[in-house]
Amino acid sequence: MRYRAYLSAAVLVAACTCTTAQEWQWTKGFGAEMNNDHARIAKDTIGNYYLGGWFASTAFGQDTVAGVNVFVKLNEAGEPVWARNPEETGNVHCTGYSTAPAPFVAAHPSGTAVFVVGEICGDFLFGSHAISEHGNGTQLFLARYDQNGDCAWVKTFGGSQDDRVGRFESTPSG
Repeated sequence: MRYRAYLSAAVLVAACTCTTAQEWQWTKGFGAEMNNDHARIAKDTIGNYYLGGWFASTAFGQDTVAGVNVFVKLNEAGEPVWARNPEETGNVHCTGYSTAPAPFVAAHPSGTAVFVVGEICGDFLFGSHAISEHGNGTQLFLARYDQNGDCAWVKTFGGSQDDRVGRFESTPSG
């Protein structure tokens, strides 16, 4: 028993002396004084970060966005590259939409695309792609944005009640 304790202590000391300490790279704060929910983060292999959030009116570089579904690309230094959110083009027809969680984001490892999944209800424009969802509750959307922040496509799906996203991830191959 004593041998195990000495071995454990030796491994712990070796691990502490052989590993390098982590260095703080940067920290950023985004959001306004009102409600903000920005807990979804993804990273590609070239150092970009993608943030899915729910923001009051907030400026990210040259882009000012607000609303439930906000997507932001940050470079490896944490500086905003672009920010997007679908434009409301009509009425929002369900009560669950105002409490929808932040959208999930998943980055393609090469940095060529980011996929966003979240909840939507009503008429919206994702770049040049119009969608109209008038079910009895929130519906799900899946959108693909390229490295420049242009929406390549958006799909909607769901049932007759509020639909929720529980988790969304990309694979190592994208």
